[in-house]
Amino acid sequence: VSLHEQLEKGWIQVRKGISRFTENGVVFIDKEGKVESHETPVDAVVFATGYRQQAGFIDPRVVDMRWEREGNDVPLWKGCLPITPYKGLGFINFIQS
Repeated sequence: VSLHEQLEKGWIQVRKGISRFTENGVVFIDKEGKVESHETPVDAVVFATGYRQQAGFIDPRVVDMRWEREGNDVPLWKGCLPITPYKGLGFINFIQS
């Protein structure tokens, strides 16, 4: 089953505006810019940040990916796994050329 088909069937949902992660899901920011009052359970989160080498919603204690950081290199092993004691977090296609 293709990605396009999964999106059409609603098996994968595209959302933006992450406020925070919880143990079992995500709390989003609504279209008016307000933090939603409920958690949305998720199986996985795919960050599609585009070409700007940053992800300011990640706590810099986990891996510093703020736009304001010094330099533009991100400490990711093999370009996808943070060099950090936190486990279960990975970045796909976040390799600098």
